[in-house]
Amino acid sequence: MEPSPQQWGSTPSSLLWAHEIRRENIHLADEIHKVKVNFTSTVDTLNDLKQNMNELSRQVKQAEANASEHLKCLESRLLDGSSDLLKRVETLVIENGRFKEELKDVRRECAARSRELSLLLKTMKSEVMNEVRAILTQERGALPFTKLLGGAHGNGGEYFSRSSSDSGLLLLCMGLSRLGRDIVGSVN
Repeated sequence: MEPSPQQWGSTPSSLLWAHEIRRENIHLADEIHKVKVNFTSTVDTLNDLKQNMNELSRQVKQAEANASEHLKCLESRLLDGSSDLLKRVETLVIENGRFKEELKDVRRECAARSRELSLLLKTMKSEVMNEVRAILTQERGALPFTKLLGGAHGNGGEYFSRSSSDSGLLLLCMGLSRLGRDIVGSVN
């Protein structure tokens, strides 16, 4: 059986119980209110975080798209640049080979020209010597040419009498001999 409301209200223990229950009720109502405020704040924070997360997701997707596009552009530029460099290197290799062949040809031509000039110089020297010998033989008799031009001063320290025409001829021979030595020295 349930006590009547009057019975609850009149006894001191019931008043004490009513007061305790009321205090508990107020305390619980305050706690419920705090939880409600905290819950509302948490929901608002979660909504803000959700919006921030959505914004960050959007920014990450945009950054990934930009990075992907930038990477494709860099790859394209690198491929174009490397293919251009490879073409240039191939061209330079071909050109280098051509220059090497041209250099070999020039060296062969120079060697052949040097041999021709050396042979021509020997022939000219021989012809000049023969001509000088012939002239000296006519002028002086059979005086050997080496004795006439031997030594550093042209006569090897031997003195012989010369006419004015002989000294001109002697100077000519000495000059031709020096010229021949200079040419032979520069060719070799």
